[in-house]
Amino acid sequence: MLVQRALGVIALTLGIGLALGIGLASFSVASAQAPAAGKTPGEALYQGHCAACHDHPVETRAPSKDVLGQMPPANINYALTEGKMKAMGAGLDEADRGALISYLTGKPLGAATTPAADWTEKMMCPAARRTVDLSGPAPITTFGFDRRNTHALTARQSGLTKTGLSNLELAWSIAIPGGTTMRSQPAVVGKTVFMPAADASAVYAFDVSEPTKPCIKWVFKGAAAVPLRTSVAYGVIGDGRGVLVFGSSDASIYMLDAKTGKSIWTRKVGSYSYSISTGTPVVLKDRVIVPVSQFEIMVAGANNQKCCDNHGYVLSLSPKDGAQQWRYDTMPDATPVKDRGDGKMLYGPSGAPIWNSPAIDEKRRLIYFGTGESNSPPVSKNTDAIIAIGLDDGKEKWSYQATGRDIFLAGCGPNPKPTQLNCVKDTVYRDVDFGASMILGQAKAGQAAVFAGQKSG
Repeated sequence: MLVQRALGVIALTLGIGLALGIGLASFSVASAQAPAAGKTPGEALYQGHCAACHDHPVETRAPSKDVLGQMPPANINYALTEGKMKAMGAGLDEADRGALISYLTGKPLGAATTPAADWTEKMMCPAARRTVDLSGPAPITTFGFDRRNTHALTARQSGLTKTGLSNLELAWSIAIPGGTTMRSQPAVVGKTVFMPAADASAVYAFDVSEPTKPCIKWVFKGAAAVPLRTSVAYGVIGDGRGVLVFGSSDASIYMLDAKTGKSIWTRKVGSYSYSISTGTPVVLKDRVIVPVSQFEIMVAGANNQKCCDNHGYVLSLSPKDGAQQWRYDTMPDATPVKDRGDGKMLYGPSGAPIWNSPAIDEKRRLIYFGTGESNSPPVSKNTDAIIAIGLDDGKEKWSYQATGRDIFLAGCGPNPKPTQLNCVKDTVYRDVDFGASMILGQAKAGQAAVFAGQKSG
């Protein structure tokens, strides 16, 4: 049995599942109707307003009913009131939400968000292993492992050789009680693994100095019921402190002291109604680079929604207190474009969400990232694009658009019905974001290159 001493065999089994919040805009939620014969109010609400998506998870990419049933009640309530499903839940009052949640989970709305919370107490490290040592190598510091997003480790960094991969055996696994979603990866420094857990709204510092006996050095708890959304980034800032930075579903960015897990600051970075933080921030000595996305695409196809005024942007924040140093917007703010046919205006430009984690070119002082589609006309040149901006000032240096005329809203289709007032016809309707992070490397001839994978294939 090959036991890698630092990170090769770390296996955290947390009940993999999709995050609550993928729904089609063509399905709207209204106030509860009288339940059908033989059905409870909660079951009737589910059948009338949720089943179309959640009973068909393969087609809709929505979490299945079984997965919903494993989620903490508070997390479902958050999704319906503040999260990705707030447009769908707008017609539900507290009693409706309580009935629906009770039907799905078997628990009341106010049930504990962290069942079996004392599991961490049983795993806390003994005093001799409680201190976090940041003097060792840091092979994984952001989503792409390093600032160039190579997602690669040498044999020396990983403690593994190619021949040794065939001899791996599971050393240990951990299940997070009440967790259904694991959508991020850890940062690794020396013998400490900093692991975020989405549904638990928590970050755990695991000691792996004894390969078969992991333990917990500290636990950080974020805002109750607000899932964490990004991976954890590690870096050393100007005053010499090692810090961790990550984002949550409500577009909050957190900075922690990596040694203690204590909060240094928290900053809300959302500017628009559907802003969300998904890309992992990058920690530099004098700044934290934060990409911001938006999910207006999932809701604005419905006639009762304003369309569309959200777009993506990048922030540079001060490591000291989270204050904004500069901001880059992928496009100007939306303005009224035309009457959509009922006296209400269609707004644009919009779109260009930034789902991915930026790559940092410190030699050229540039930041590279990719964007998604437009949500409404006119189509910005920075949608479905690869963009480079200045690291020091946030100014756009160049932009390459791979697909034009890509206006996309869930539920619209390439040939929308005349009754779908927010849907437009002058579009290729492809939804071909640059969802993955840019990779800095070299082409075969040796020239420096940015590699980008687009959803078009």
